[in-house]
Amino acid sequence: MTDLGTLGGVWGAASALNNRGQVIGTSSLAADPGACLGIGNTANCHPFLWDAAKNNGKLLDLTVQSGGKFVAANAINEHGDIAGLGDFSGTHDAALWGNGVVTDLGHLAGDCSSQAFAINSRVQVIGWSVLCNGSVRSFLWENGSMVD
Repeated sequence: MTDLGTLGGVWGAASALNNRGQVIGTSSLAADPGACLGIGNTANCHPFLWDAAKNNGKLLDLTVQSGGKFVAANAINEHGDIAGLGDFSGTHDAALWGNGVVTDLGHLAGDCSSQAFAINSRVQVIGWSVLCNGSVRSFLWENGSMVD
């Protein structure tokens, strides 16, 4: 067993891993140790990537990347691409993290937001798109486009 540590806070949890030994999860920050437990500002609960071969085995905070703010890391594929949720100027959409860049996958036409929950080695992403009334529908994103 390996202690992955935290992003400075007192709480951290792994949520998924791939066959390369990369792990994603969530951690609180030193400034707000209870954030991931719903005590304090949940914006201080950050998604992370742990890779023993990179970053000297330290957690990489995925919120501090270019392209947008990665909010939730939900799945990782064998290439190290991560699917989840991003904040893009106040819009919460399905997001893809790869090599330090966060990509907004958008949402289905007429919807208000989306979130990605799985990704495969072909970088096909699935998740849900949320209508403005709160109803959800499934999507598949691949090659830059999302379909219902």
